[in-house]
Amino acid sequence: MRFLLYGFGVMNQMVASCVAKTPHKIVGVVDSDEKKVGKNLTAYGLPFDVVISPSLHNVPIADVAIHATGSSLDAVVEQIVGLFRRGMNVVSSCEELSYPFENKYFQYLATNAYNHHVLGVGSGVNPGFAMDALPLSLAPVLHAPVVSAEIVRQQDASNRRRQFVEKIGTGLCIDEFHTRVKSGKLCHVGLRESCRIVADALGMKPYLVSEETIEPIIAEQEHNHNGTVIPAGRVLGVTQSVEAYTADEKKNVLLVFNAALGLSESFEQATFLLDDRTIYALRTNGIHGDKATAARLVSTALGVYDLWSHGKCGIITPDKVPVKYIF
Repeated sequence: MRFLLYGFGVMNQMVASCVAKTPHKIVGVVDSDEKKVGKNLTAYGLPFDVVISPSLHNVPIADVAIHATGSSLDAVVEQIVGLFRRGMNVVSSCEELSYPFENKYFQYLATNAYNHHVLGVGSGVNPGFAMDALPLSLAPVLHAPVVSAEIVRQQDASNRRRQFVEKIGTGLCIDEFHTRVKSGKLCHVGLRESCRIVADALGMKPYLVSEETIEPIIAEQEHNHNGTVIPAGRVLGVTQSVEAYTADEKKNVLLVFNAALGLSESFEQATFLLDDRTIYALRTNGIHGDKATAARLVSTALGVYDLWSHGKCGIITPDKVPVKYIF
């Protein structure tokens, strides 16, 4: 299979490393960074004789483009549509694309995907797997209707890349944390999308979705992270939650995301309560967000190509993509 990488930042460099371990090929890379344009992927230790281009129009058409340039459709929608118009299926790390049906750009995206007979999906680990597709893997064995679902993801950020540590507000004072939350600069994008994916899959429609709560996790004592001292009383990370529920409040789906330095453990846990009082639960010992996101994007691309080969086109959610082992 032929891949195109749109954006060659940290994430798509990790994607390229994943693809290098498979029989598949990267045939083109697009990035606007002048320091990268003109460089060959071999300079990054990759076995692909491909030169990074500043323009989509200078690269070959691939079977699937893996797009990784931003979280907001406001910022990336034209990039994605440009790929559709060149006849390429798109798997994007843009969190808002994972459940775009209520987004103002949905019709624009869907029309272009259908008109050019391609598929588009937003994927990754969260959203795209850990808090939606993975918990829903239990769906085939839930022998009675679900009354409630609680999905919790907890990440000790100590081994995560710098961008992630900064994104969760580490080191901020409490007032600055709340200021950034109000301005929309500090939050985990995609929790709401995962919540809707799960609620849809469990047949809860119609349902309401709460406002997201975003609160700081505070250092109770001084914390040292890679030589940077975070004083007691400063922010170590974030706890964020959102809930979908029916109007009669008889059914609900609650998602909770915790990420901070120094948490005792990392895990993903899903608990389903059925109407016969049976409880089903699934728990992992922590999925590495960055490495797993790269693998998930490649896996989703393989599944998308399979669907497209059988005539599927349009915009879909990541839980609808066949699971593929990439190696």
